[in-house]
Amino acid sequence: MSINKSAEERLFGLYAEWRHLSEVEGQAITEGQWCEMERQQNLKEQLKTQILQATICVTETQTPADYERSFRPVVDELIMLETRNHELLWTRRQKVQREMEEVTCSRRQLRGVHRAYQSPHGGGWHSYS
Repeated sequence: MSINKSAEERLFGLYAEWRHLSEVEGQAITEGQWCEMERQQNLKEQLKTQILQATICVTETQTPADYERSFRPVVDELIMLETRNHELLWTRRQKVQREMEEVTCSRRQLRGVHRAYQSPHGGGWHSYS
């Protein structure tokens, strides 16, 4: 097996690993498993260096056109997965923000009810001694 073929296979393998991590990350976002999401992001961060090194090895022996032809579909798929995860995360964030606003509104309403029914003397026990 040539060095070039070995470098290509390594890069394809690293991209496949990134795809898997992105899929697990997306599932974690969907399920609200934030620790798992962070774990997948950390693993992808570690993978970046390996991908960069493998890319350098491949591009040293391929023309830009050959590299583009070989890897563009894979990279496009990974970009799509990252975009999907970003959108999932944004949607979850918006939902949580709405829920927080509802809780804040309910809290204000409860304070208003409490003030409306509170005794003018502050309620509670009074000492007459």
